[in-house]
Amino acid sequence: MHSTPKFIEGNKITGKIVNDRAFVDGDPGSSLVSVGSPTRRRRAIERLLYTHNLVPGVHTIYVPTRSLCRYSLEKRLRRGAMTAAEEEAPARGNGGGSEGTLELRDIVKTFEKPGQGQILVLDEVDLDVETGAFISLLGPSGCGKTTLMNVVSGLIEPDGGTMRRGGRDVSPDDLSLGYIFQEPRLLNWKTVAGNIEFALEARDVPEAEWDERIERYLEMVNLGDEGDNYPTRLSGGMKQRVAIARALATEPEIMLMDEPFSSLDEITARDLRQELLDIWNREEKTILFVTHDINEAVFLSDYIYMMNTDGEMFARRDIDIDRPRQYDDPDIAQREAELYTEFHEQVVD
Repeated sequence: MHSTPKFIEGNKITGKIVNDRAFVDGDPGSSLVSVGSPTRRRRAIERLLYTHNLVPGVHTIYVPTRSLCRYSLEKRLRRGAMTAAEEEAPARGNGGGSEGTLELRDIVKTFEKPGQGQILVLDEVDLDVETGAFISLLGPSGCGKTTLMNVVSGLIEPDGGTMRRGGRDVSPDDLSLGYIFQEPRLLNWKTVAGNIEFALEARDVPEAEWDERIERYLEMVNLGDEGDNYPTRLSGGMKQRVAIARALATEPEIMLMDEPFSSLDEITARDLRQELLDIWNREEKTILFVTHDINEAVFLSDYIYMMNTDGEMFARRDIDIDRPRQYDDPDIAQREAELYTEFHEQVVD
């Protein structure tokens, strides 16, 4: 469904990303013996991995030997030093307008586990991502939710299945996507505004638009005065707001969110959920949201896909509760109880 991510340094280094880890010839750094100190080799791997996670469409990057420090590497990345094939592909975030429901069918993914052989993580999973909807993938830890999200984004290639939209096969590179992870993944040596600039440059957004977008989306997440601040001076909730602003600034059509509030205290998480719904209503985005929290899924979603520990999608449940919703709404509590019972029967029993 997409090309295998590669790292190439001086035409000597190739590698790939598997489960958010960088592998170069099977061992991070093993083929970097000719390009400087261990610190520089490590930084090269870290920066390439970071960039692939932030901009999943960037799969191959050329970096001269002398440019392995993090700042010069970023400069090369921003200049768009990619393969000809990547340059010919539509830019992620700049194309892929709305064409109706994104349909995933019979998605299969296995992983090799030492001592156990092939482990089935996704078992012929179907998923419909309807334009403008807020959809949650709900299930216990380890059930394949993030793996499925990574298939949609192109970070992981499935072993089988199809992705279609508007009656034609599509790949992740055909989609306009923004990805928000469990942790913010900010560059601590850059300002808040600089982190957003990095994403805008990587997506080839015209420089003339940067200031307006940075101001607009920082205001949207209530961080309008923090552009010149550094991530190390921000709270966990503020960092996640920056991550949301960074993703929104590239103006994707579909937002992928992998348990973005799971590491926050409940008070902060509730505030951010409400802010997210406000943004979703104003911006008319499609959101695919991963969570293991039933209450969170019910509060946020139009409909929920439910997964079990066998990697199966065993149910889709519509959440027909009027918006705006309140946490103390008895309808939310009732729906949460119903879904808990259903999960208990499927997962525990």
